[in-house]
Amino acid sequence: MTAALNTDLYKGLPPLKEPPADFEQVANFLQTAVHTRHNKSSVTPTKRPNHSSGSGYKAILDCLRSPAKSDVNLLYKVLRALQGGQVLATVFGHPQLHAMLIHFALKLHLFDLGPKSGVDSKNKSAGEEGVEGGNTEPDGSKNEIYDDVMNAHYHLLIAICSANSTFLHPVLDVLMRHIRFICARDSLDLNECNIIMDGSERSSGDPALDKVHATIQKILFLVPKAKIDLFPLVSRNFPHITNPPQLVKNYSVVAMQMWQYGDFIREDLVLLMLNKALEMDVEIRIEDNGDVILDDSKKDTEGDEENEVVEKQTKKSKTVSDVAHKLDVNMKLIFSFLDKQERSFYDLYMPQFIPTLLDVYKSKFVQFSFWYLMEKDACMEHDENPLYRRFISELIQTLYSTVSSPDSNHISNSTIMSTASYLASFCARARFVDTDSICEVLSGLLTWAIFYIQQKNFTRNKLFYSITQAIFYIMCYRGRQVMQYRTDQVNGSQHDVSAERFHQLFANDALNPLANCLSSVRLEFQVLGGEFGLIPESIVAATKKVKKKPAANKIMTPGISCLRNQLGGIHSQAKVSNPLDSFFPFDPYLLRQSSDCIRQYLYWEDVEDLTYEREGENDDESATDLEASTVMSSQEHHESIVLKDFDEDEDENSVGGGGITISSEQDECSAGSTEEMSIGENLRIDELNSMESWRKASIGSQGSW
Repeated sequence: MTAALNTDLYKGLPPLKEPPADFEQVANFLQTAVHTRHNKSSVTPTKRPNHSSGSGYKAILDCLRSPAKSDVNLLYKVLRALQGGQVLATVFGHPQLHAMLIHFALKLHLFDLGPKSGVDSKNKSAGEEGVEGGNTEPDGSKNEIYDDVMNAHYHLLIAICSANSTFLHPVLDVLMRHIRFICARDSLDLNECNIIMDGSERSSGDPALDKVHATIQKILFLVPKAKIDLFPLVSRNFPHITNPPQLVKNYSVVAMQMWQYGDFIREDLVLLMLNKALEMDVEIRIEDNGDVILDDSKKDTEGDEENEVVEKQTKKSKTVSDVAHKLDVNMKLIFSFLDKQERSFYDLYMPQFIPTLLDVYKSKFVQFSFWYLMEKDACMEHDENPLYRRFISELIQTLYSTVSSPDSNHISNSTIMSTASYLASFCARARFVDTDSICEVLSGLLTWAIFYIQQKNFTRNKLFYSITQAIFYIMCYRGRQVMQYRTDQVNGSQHDVSAERFHQLFANDALNPLANCLSSVRLEFQVLGGEFGLIPESIVAATKKVKKKPAANKIMTPGISCLRNQLGGIHSQAKVSNPLDSFFPFDPYLLRQSSDCIRQYLYWEDVEDLTYEREGENDDESATDLEASTVMSSQEHHESIVLKDFDEDEDENSVGGGGITISSEQDECSAGSTEEMSIGENLRIDELNSMESWRKASIGSQGSW
């Protein structure tokens, strides 16, 4: 019963008011019409009902069919009367007989009602019986009736679900269509402030949305089966990428508001938001030379003329700036959503999305949702291992599964290579990752590569080159920090990143890791290797002479090429040498509005300023110098630099609202603790550094890779 409900959850939908004085007359008229239709009908299971029989029944149908042309007071009374127990049971207990009445009652569109929705009396249908006059424009005192009609309709939908759960799916579908219609209003502008996470009584941002939310929640309370049917409808009604940005943003906010419905839908909502952002992400493609285009690889080349017309219309409505703007807004909402979560959120939902992300080719932005969670966690004080070590652990375990699991062949080469790229890019770019963790990752990657060389079964060389490129890439950004950390350890580092281990990467002439990696990474590592003796003399002598001091922006990936092209105003036609077709997913974040959420980011220009602070050391002067250099470096990036749209028709100097941009912010937390800890609970890299024990654990009975 309604009285037993927790009404605190449903304040968006007020209870029905006392019926008007003449309500009984309308209720009796409706009951008589329905029963007359029911008793006199000659309908059989194989024969459709004759809806033209009975003028009273037809008048009810006409009232529901065209609410804008009906008397709003009469419509309100009809909706109230349909909720009567006997009428409700008769109509919705025999859906075949009253199919048209049910259809009009469910699909009733009341959003056109209002002070300006009236029609002239001359527009009134001449054949309408039982319906008195069309709407006239009411004054301010009558505006309340339109709200009452909406309330009556939503209460009717609740009563329908309660009376017959067969109509649960169509009712929920109607409510989701109402949400879609409300979100499409130009006047509605929801934002991250409208995301409700705590079940509070705050408004969702629109009174009509409050009513829909309250109706859905009440149905979920009365009919638990609705928990199964709701999310597929939420997903199906999600706006397509070609829809207006306002609709996409508003609907995304409403979907996040559904978090307060309960645990049953939360996991699906998280994955829905991330997957929708991922769909937009993969639409934007950054070429090796830095050019940004839309991915047209999904176009159907065998389409007919009709498909060609649709393709042309879609092409006009989709530009890089359009897609980037929608993705930017969506990422801003996701960051705001994640900001309200506890650290346990990562364990509950993120691991399920990581495999999806690893299988996606060259995602550029969505992965920063993980970054945001880990950066936020690293800035908080707690006794647990930071989240970034769990993230690194999952990536490391995926790489180790290629040799430690007999079923490793089910993991594709592309997934393994993508995992290596994620690991390298994250460790290189995340300031909040402590140096000890970097050393542990490098030690584990070196162990993987050395074992591959020693087992002499070179059937997966591309994976080997991906691993070695990851090692070189991390060293380019964090190498000097790692070498200083290793030197400063009194008893020596527990993670072996010595020069001798790097030399073993070049122990077999059949493998040439430096020749099979990104050209800019190779050149920079040669500089670093020469400085710290990481490359054997024979290899150094065989390579060209390189400069001792690295030049700014030496590391050149497609993402950085895009940034440099725009900053320099030059579209380079020369492609970066990229033999592995690799990418680095945590290249600079190039979206305008949401870029300020990524703060602890290491740019190449800041690498020389990155220093390691010994554990327990309180050198105020050096800390002040480090802070000053960080502030100066941040100020160089602080201004938002717009990457212009790539449409030829647009003015070269114009700045679009949806352009891709990059901006940096001043650091807000320290790099992290050097406290000794293992990456993950199930894997400790230093325990696998013993080649003999790892060989026994990984080769097993087969004795092969």
